Amino acid sequence: MKLNEKIRTYLDDVPESVKEELSRAWGERKRETYSAAEKHGIKIEEGDSFNRVVTFELEPGFYHIKSDIVSVRDISPEYSDIGILCEGVISRMVTTEKEKGCNPLFASNVCDWDSRYAKKVGANVRLRDSIIKSCIKNDIVLIGGETANLGDQVREKGMSWMFTLLSEYTNSLTNPTRQLDSEMDLALQSTFDHIADSKNYEIVYEKGMPLLHVKKKAKLLMTADGTGSKSKVCEKVNKRTDINDTLAMCCDDATREGGFPIIGSIGTHAENSRGKNQITSNMIETGKNNSIPLIGCAYHVSADVDTYIMNGVVLSEVREGTAHIGKKIEIGLPVVLLYEEQRSNGITMQRRILSETFGEEWYEVKSSEALKFLNKELQGKYSDLKLHDEERSLGELVAQPSTPYFRVDSMMPQHLLDKVKFRINVSSGGLIGKTRRLLEPVGLGANYHDVFGAPGLILLLQMSSRLEGTRGVVTDKVAYYTWGCGNGAAIGTEEPESIVDYYNSKGIRAKIGGVVIAQPEINITSKCLDSTLKSKPHIINHKYREKPLG
Repeated sequence: MKLNEKIRTYLDDVPESVKEELSRAWGERKRETYSAAEKHGIKIEEGDSFNRVVTFELEPGFYHIKSDIVSVRDISPEYSDIGILCEGVISRMVTTEKEKGCNPLFASNVCDWDSRYAKKVGANVRLRDSIIKSCIKNDIVLIGGETANLGDQVREKGMSWMFTLLSEYTNSLTNPTRQLDSEMDLALQSTFDHIADSKNYEIVYEKGMPLLHVKKKAKLLMTADGTGSKSKVCEKVNKRTDINDTLAMCCDDATREGGFPIIGSIGTHAENSRGKNQITSNMIETGKNNSIPLIGCAYHVSADVDTYIMNGVVLSEVREGTAHIGKKIEIGLPVVLLYEEQRSNGITMQRRILSETFGEEWYEVKSSEALKFLNKELQGKYSDLKLHDEERSLGELVAQPSTPYFRVDSMMPQHLLDKVKFRINVSSGGLIGKTRRLLEPVGLGANYHDVFGAPGLILLLQMSSRLEGTRGVVTDKVAYYTWGCGNGAAIGTEEPESIVDYYNSKGIRAKIGGVVIAQPEINITSKCLDSTLKSKPHIINHKYREKPLG
């Protein structure tokens, strides 16, 4: 049969360039809210990293975190006024907090929509203006935040929006019994005692609220992220384990900035309540396993959403000497890789490739059956290819939860932290894109000479992309610019053997897999599909002068 020859990239499936454009505009406008920190007598600092993370100092006291969610079917001005909608949410939350004796201080938000459509109808400007205006009016500092392209899950033209508010309880504790008003707080209260640093933090209770007792002055940050369209697949296979992904996405970046995750607040926006019990049960298990209380969470049901969406905001303490940002990186620095079967980035592209190949119910197809079909269609070209765990379905492979590295990271002994010069969390942009983002500004590159082998899912996706009728071929280079392909994090360190031993002792596979180089490029000795047909090592080369592929 005739095989496809066109190259397919992540940008063919998701308007990521538009999202980046809108995100930069958000970053500029959020600064307009920073003056509120001075009114509250709170010191804030904006970092120099790509994400411009804002840190703030809190005095000892009691603090409340709370999330809420709203949605709309169409964000065009003819259908709805999303500005008034979001202003109403903020106003209602502020009023409730003040009635309970809390003074709102900081907020973060997550917006899920189709960025291209949002820009077309001007929703990005209307939403941004309204949120900034409302935060200024209520003396709230808006920090962090995330925008995700989830057009499939908001019925193409809609929006799901989560707002998380951090307030200080300004009165004295009068009734510290475990009495809770919120349905989600009641459901998740068993996570409240599982706090990683009980010496400096604890959960107490007042007026039906769980409050974070900050026992000493602390420098903190808030990070926001979500699972993306992996949730859609979790629903299909009835394994709603994506709380692992939400926490991994929120917390792994925080630890890179020196953050020690303390508490989290999760928002779930669902088409119905069918999976609520399973989601809640997995939230309890994951919160306990990772020593992170889940507080002020929201579960909202709306027909505006297809299946469900999960996002989160995490509050972390920034500890001196633990941040990897800004450290000097030198040529020859070894790089340790951490194994990861499946993160939560690039899922839309995965879903579409598999749907094009195996039909609307692709998620039910066994991986062994998929391999047999693809080998037949590709005339036995990859007949020597073997998969592990062949009886898992394609849906189960895609829905495989991320490994949250953050608690192991945050517990790393100081003498090892001192030897870590950088950390790359492989998410959107893949191994190539994330490495380039870190090393290009300092004029350095990387040679990954021993990466982890590509998981079976990646190989099946690449095989599927080579069939006639698909939207293009996913080459090894594109794969490494889209996914981790078995690699979830890259750590530059002066003591690679000790770092490898530390992670392996904690149950996370690690090995020395690369080195920093002087050339402005990234080289990977591939272990994806194209490499299986080569008699010699298949080395991928990406020079910084090339246009990004994702």
